[in-house]
Amino acid sequence: MIRAMPDDDTTGPGPRRRRGPYAKSAERRREIVEAALHEFSENGFRGATMKAITERIGVTQPLIYSYFSSKEELLTAVLELRDDRGFDISPLDPSRPVESVRALVELMRHNEAHPGIVALHCAIAGEAVTSGHPAHDSFRRRYVDARTRIGAILEACREAGRLREGVDPQRAARIVVAAMDGLQTQWILEPEVEHLGDEFEAFMRTLVDF
Repeated sequence: MIRAMPDDDTTGPGPRRRRGPYAKSAERRREIVEAALHEFSENGFRGATMKAITERIGVTQPLIYSYFSSKEELLTAVLELRDDRGFDISPLDPSRPVESVRALVELMRHNEAHPGIVALHCAIAGEAVTSGHPAHDSFRRRYVDARTRIGAILEACREAGRLREGVDPQRAARIVVAAMDGLQTQWILEPEVEHLGDEFEAFMRTLVDF
């Protein structure tokens, strides 16, 4: 994750020094990535332009190209920022199935507080279904990983006697991923729909006793 450097360097003795060129460069790069995140969220990768991104922050296109060689490279930086801001799903541990299901619900509650990140995911995921899209492989890996991890959690829930009767863990894992994406897409399209986490929790309770 690219973070803005501290305003002052206080690592050594003596008076505080002003930020150096590296700090300013890191801040500018972060500013560009933030602007691109909003542009991609609103217009998708194909609809976004470098010109529109520059207009959001009042810089020139040559300046952006001094940080990113292409729109594809900028998209990669935006997706990295999305991941950095994402909810930590490390609690998804098959040895703790009930806690892991609750962590999935908390993930959806977390996303309610970050609509820009959700909008970015929805916009880019729709485009990334085509093999030539720069985010195609990234999204494919994410979905495979999500299904695998959630499937393992649901298998553990079955072994613990927590999975509802008749639920197949692997099939349910695909449906859970689809429900997460579907609920988030509806939430972005219909802002009046509230409590994304509550809706997802209600769905998960049809699969798991937790």
